[in-house]
Amino acid sequence: MEKILVIEDEKDVRQSILDLLEYKGYEAIEASNGKEALELIKEIIPDLVISDIMMPELSGYTILHEFQNNPVTASIPFIFLSAKADLTDIRKGMNRGADDFITKPFKANELLSSIEIRLKKKKSLDEKLNELRRSITMYVPHELRTPLVAILGYSDMILGEFKQLSSNEIFDMITRIKKAGERLHLTIEKFVIYSELECTDIQDRPVTQNGLCVESVKNCFDDIMKKKFGRSIRKNDFQIGIEDCAVLIQKRYFEILIGELLDNAVKFSSKGSSISISCFATNGMYKIVIIDNGTGMTQDEINAVDGYRQFNREFFQQNGNGLGLIIAKKIVMLYKGNLSIDSVKNKYTKVTVLLPIFK
Repeated sequence: MEKILVIEDEKDVRQSILDLLEYKGYEAIEASNGKEALELIKEIIPDLVISDIMMPELSGYTILHEFQNNPVTASIPFIFLSAKADLTDIRKGMNRGADDFITKPFKANELLSSIEIRLKKKKSLDEKLNELRRSITMYVPHELRTPLVAILGYSDMILGEFKQLSSNEIFDMITRIKKAGERLHLTIEKFVIYSELECTDIQDRPVTQNGLCVESVKNCFDDIMKKKFGRSIRKNDFQIGIEDCAVLIQKRYFEILIGELLDNAVKFSSKGSSISISCFATNGMYKIVIIDNGTGMTQDEINAVDGYRQFNREFFQQNGNGLGLIIAKKIVMLYKGNLSIDSVKNKYTKVTVLLPIFK
């Protein structure tokens, strides 16, 4: 039974809400003011909060701020209920992180509908976080242990046999340690990025233009290619055609998106096989198409794309943690775009990305 905390200083209004919630099968908890509510959550953690805004001692905005600053309560859905119906007040509440704003007098169905929507979202997020925890428990030990074995093993050999080793042998071991360290760093960064995206409520995050524009896709691609493949023997396998454009996406996320897609194209195709990249504007969107002639995917594998899932790992034994495609997919969703995959097993994989153009 979901617990809902009602913070309302008007006794009659508070009782009406409590009666409605109990009638609908919720466990209703009451607080007549903000201080009482903050004391309550030391013992009882609600699944959702309904709070008035204008109250003595602590306003609803202050209570929301206190909830958000407490790691235990930060993710609890928060619905403002107030007689203040001014658009500025509504915007103020939403900007501060409230999930909904319902004005008095309210209809019972309106309040119950908002509660149901917020609880469903919270349940979905909780399930994702639990799956994330299970996935990390399963995959992190392997992904971190492998490079750590190399780092600790080679460093122990250098320390224990320093006088017997030649300078070339020491140089080779240090190079291997550095390579393992870089792999470990990339693995940790990928986990961090995935966790960041997994905990973002994509549906509620607005796309704004401030600071989110990649002014030149071509320049970004040039930088990515130099950084990732400048010294790689695969650099000559790329066939690139880019129509330059400004795209509505933060540069950091654009670089992560393209980097992950290119890494996958290289990882799952043979040296010498071509990888084509074409980018152009179409129908008000910017299309990015990346095609590799590699291992490909079945339709079932495409449908099952999800975090920490690698296909045929025991056969290919690829480095990585299976996060590349899901990270790319989540970034594209974050900026109101689309990512689709077309693939034939053992022939090719074609990834198409659509992103909004900066206007």
